[in-house]
Amino acid sequence: MGNKVNLHAVVSRPARSVEDVSMDILCLASSLESCPVMRVRWYFEGCLACVGGLTAHQLVEAGRGQEVMDFLRRALFDEQRHWDAAESA
Repeated sequence: MGNKVNLHAVVSRPARSVEDVSMDILCLASSLESCPVMRVRWYFEGCLACVGGLTAHQLVEAGRGQEVMDFLRRALFDEQRHWDAAESA
């Protein structure tokens, strides 16, 4: 028989802190909003309709930071498509 694999070790990874996830989100959001004050205001006050009207901060606190990252990536993709279409018109 081959080597045994510890599936728990392979699947689990260290939990990231709320602060680390928040910083990742604010960094990604900087591609959409250049003003740091507005980014932080959005993070704490901007309700995201696609996730039941919760703020990015509430989602991160609930362990759902990946949903915020996905939301921002979709927004960046949509913005890029908009600019690409404008350039080709």
